[in-house]
Amino acid sequence: SVYIFSAVLAAQIHGFTHIAFSNERSANSGNVEYLGEEINHQYSKSFDFEKSCHDYIQKYVAPNVYVFSLLRHLYEIQIAQKFIDYPKYFQHFLSCNKGLKQATNSNDSHAAWCGACAKCAFVYAILSAFLDPQKVQAIFGKNLFEDAALLPLFEELLGLRNIKPFDCVGIPEEVWLALYLAQKQHEKAAQPLPLLLKKINPEKGTQYMSLLEAKTHEHLIPK
Repeated sequence: SVYIFSAVLAAQIHGFTHIAFSNERSANSGNVEYLGEEINHQYSKSFDFEKSCHDYIQKYVAPNVYVFSLLRHLYEIQIAQKFIDYPKYFQHFLSCNKGLKQATNSNDSHAAWCGACAKCAFVYAILSAFLDPQKVQAIFGKNLFEDAALLPLFEELLGLRNIKPFDCVGIPEEVWLALYLAQKQHEKAAQPLPLLLKKINPEKGTQYMSLLEAKTHEHLIPK
């Protein structure tokens, strides 16, 4: 909401009419049900919240300003599938809270992935679905699939234990699919399966292949 309404102010000052964000379809899914309500760590990134803000802004604030998310129709794994076409960014992007905090505090533009949080585990998985294992390992500086300490975290991401981590990660179905495709990447590269892919049988991922082509009309993307 801070980003949205700050952007509306900037748009009004400078005469812009469209504000594009990059919130994805995966953010619509919650983490756990509590007292009959779905609790969603990413609610302010969800389509429901975006639509409410959009309607409020057009009705009460600035009828000429149109707020939308350009990636709203895509799941995280679909975004990863597109992102691998831009290898020049592999060493320059970061989706790790600890790493971003270190970068901010130290002014280090090359802060590293921590390799121990839910976001690291999730991004490692979805990139592994489409990239050679060695290339993914080079991005993170280590092979997260060989870290036994991350097994409980991957099980949470898969929906096998506790609740979906309270972090900006995708839905369990995406993770199942990512691990299944990661297994295929290892076979393609003639590399032995890493520890976690041995302990977690990812064959269930075959049920979710349709996610790669999934489409939705639940978005505000203008023509």
